[in-house]
Amino acid sequence: ITHPAGCFSQFLNFFGEKIFIIWKLVLLHRRILFFSPPPVGISCYRVYCACLLGSHSIPLSFETGTNPLFFTNIFDIPQLGTEHKYIACTTEKIFESKSDLYDVYVDNQNIKCKPYLSSIQYINSYDKDRFNRLLDYRSNQLLTEGECVDDEKMYTRFFADLNNSIFQALIDAASTRDKQLSADAIRKMGLDPNKDRTFLNQLIELYGVDIPLEEESCCCIM
Repeated sequence: ITHPAGCFSQFLNFFGEKIFIIWKLVLLHRRILFFSPPPVGISCYRVYCACLLGSHSIPLSFETGTNPLFFTNIFDIPQLGTEHKYIACTTEKIFESKSDLYDVYVDNQNIKCKPYLSSIQYINSYDKDRFNRLLDYRSNQLLTEGECVDDEKMYTRFFADLNNSIFQALIDAASTRDKQLSADAIRKMGLDPNKDRTFLNQLIELYGVDIPLEEESCCCIM
């Protein structure tokens, strides 16, 4: 990757369907550390692209931004220990053994999560469908705009629309009398009512949306 203008396509090609695992973890404000050998530029662009996955335009009363730290090394360990969320990268393998400093460790295409995130680190059928929609979206944009298409704006728009639909669905559910998310409502958000249950549960808890949490799920499946 030689320039940010083309980095997202390479980010997409590199991670493939796993991009939607990273997307969920970004929305959950987890401490995400990318590792790869030098040169560091490639890893820094992965941080940059991961931050774009959290884009949205819904006015919210709670914090939704990312915290990109970009390159980190052993001298940054004290700072990392104080961060409750970040997206960073390193070329130092020693960080893998310091699991108290991160929630998610990405070693090239291998995504390792803390146990409480284990169900999120696997791709489900909805992730595959979403990835195919992203590829179709990219093809349509390239057909429409050709080589003049702005790589960053194109992908940011896709993820902003995706995130907007999820945040708006949560806001709408919280404004109803029963404050419940049906299985159909979850599917309309592009999520799996069962396999994305942990993700939704943590998302609702993180953002403090007024939807009652059931003991075993975050939503009422009907």
